[in-house]
Amino acid sequence: MSADEEQSEMIRSYFEGTLAPREMDALQDGLRNDPVLRRLFVRYAALDAALGDGRLAAAALSNPTAATAREQPPLKWLAWRPLAAAAAGLAIGMFCTSVVFAYAKPKPPAPVVRPLPLVDGDFESSREIPALGIPARAGVWSGDFSRLVAVENGITPRGGRKMLRILRSDNELSSGEGRSYVGEVAQVIDLHPLRAGNAGADQLVEVSAHFNSVVLPPGGKYEFAVKAAAFCGDISDAPRLWEDHEARGSRSNRSVEADRDAGTWQRVATPLVVPAEADFLVIECAVVFKGTNSVQGASEFPGHYVDQVEVLLRGTSGVWAEARNGD
Repeated sequence: MSADEEQSEMIRSYFEGTLAPREMDALQDGLRNDPVLRRLFVRYAALDAALGDGRLAAAALSNPTAATAREQPPLKWLAWRPLAAAAAGLAIGMFCTSVVFAYAKPKPPAPVVRPLPLVDGDFESSREIPALGIPARAGVWSGDFSRLVAVENGITPRGGRKMLRILRSDNELSSGEGRSYVGEVAQVIDLHPLRAGNAGADQLVEVSAHFNSVVLPPGGKYEFAVKAAAFCGDISDAPRLWEDHEARGSRSNRSVEADRDAGTWQRVATPLVVPAEADFLVIECAVVFKGTNSVQGASEFPGHYVDQVEVLLRGTSGVWAEARNGD
C-alpha cells in the first residue's frame, strides 16, 4: 500500500469511528506536521460535514477525483465533527456562503478557557422571556413563545430550580403566514470587552446548551440545535443580520436528534471562530420539528426544555492566513 493510500485509509477509519489509539496518535502527529495530510483531512472533513453521516467522505476516499467533481449543495450552516482531543486544533467556521478552514500550529500557545458574559444562562431569573424574536440589545434573552418552569412532566431542571420550556415556533412579531418549525431563544453578547484584550487575534468560542423533552409518541421527530454568529456593526442590527445569511459574518451551528429518554439531558455544543474585529455575538438555542405539518402556522412543542446555556472562550483560533493561502 502506498503512502497516499495509507493516509486515505487512516482518514477513512477516523470518520468511520474505527481508528485504533495507535493510529489516532499517528493521525494527530501528521496533522500537526504534514501539510499534505492536513489538506487531505480538511477536504474530506468538508465532504463529511456536507452529508452529515460520513458516507460521502468514505466514498471520496475511494475515488477522490470523482468526489471533488461532484456538485455539492450549498451549506447554510456548517456541521461540526470534533477531532478526538482536538489534537489537530481544527476549527471550521463559515463566512457568508463560503467555508474557511483553520488548523493550529505545531506548538500552539496554552489555551485560555473562560466564560463570556452570558446573562441568566441557567434561567434562574424570575422574569419571563419576551416573545420578540432576536434581541436588538445585549444581555437579555428574547425569542419565540416560551415559559420558565420548575419540575414539569417528570423532568427536573439540569441545574438550579428552573428551566426554559419552548412552547411554539412563533412570536409576537411573526407574520402568521406560511409554516414555521423552529422555536428559538437568543441572546446577544457585546464583544468590545473581548476585543480590548485579544491583541488583534481571532478567538475560538464554544456555545453549548442542555436539552430535554417529554417521551415522544412514535413518529414524532424533533431536533435540538445551538447556533452562533459573530458580526461587525451595531447591536441594534442583530435581528436583521441574523436573518440575512448573505451578511458578512462568522456562523456555526450544531443539531442532534432528540432522544426518547426524559431522564437524561442532551448537551449540544458548537464552536465558532470570532474575528478580531467582530462587535457582537448572537447565540441561539432552538427546538426543530422535523415532521410534516398539514396546516399553516406555527408548530407547538409538547414538552421541550433548555437549561444551562454556556459560552466559553477557548483561546485564539490559529493561523487563518496560512489556511486561506492553501499552506
